[in-house]
Amino acid sequence: MKKILSLTITFALLLVMVIGAAGCGGETSTTSTAPSATPSTEPSLADVTTDQGISLKLPSDMTLLENGAYASTDKTEVCTFSVSPADGSPISSVTEESILEGYKSKYENVAMKSFKNDSQINGKDAAIIQLTMTTPAGKDVTMTQAMVTDNTNYYIVSFMYPTGGTDGALAKNLQACIDSITIK
Repeated sequence: MKKILSLTITFALLLVMVIGAAGCGGETSTTSTAPSATPSTEPSLADVTTDQGISLKLPSDMTLLENGAYASTDKTEVCTFSVSPADGSPISSVTEESILEGYKSKYENVAMKSFKNDSQINGKDAAIIQLTMTTPAGKDVTMTQAMVTDNTNYYIVSFMYPTGGTDGALAKNLQACIDSITIK
């Protein structure tokens, strides 16, 4: 369980770094699995398959970064992926307290918006967690994590966007993105 929490927090820090680089014009690259931008219209959802064996739909305006994350053009919306070996604990053993404890050690103003550790995503046991927090750069963000297990590994998809930024394509399509998650 500690390993999952540590990995989850590590990827949250990666998300913060990507969002913090939004004004810095960080480099992006695309591959054949990256969604392509749709000019002058609301982005549609595009199929993405990650190196970690996670498939899902993401807004078509998100591009693949060199670190394997996807980010919106302005880098305010970010999605990262990780896989951790299951330690024998079911996903239902993830607790709200352990998640909060881990994030409060790295971020300010951490608050749990929703927590459900008995979900199902496409027939697999899952936990869906949503937090708000203030990054070290002073940005208020919302992070939603979907943790899915095949009883061998935990597949973690983290979505982060500005707390007040509900007009972005990721924020608008968050539930559809979560519902589309499949693992190998």
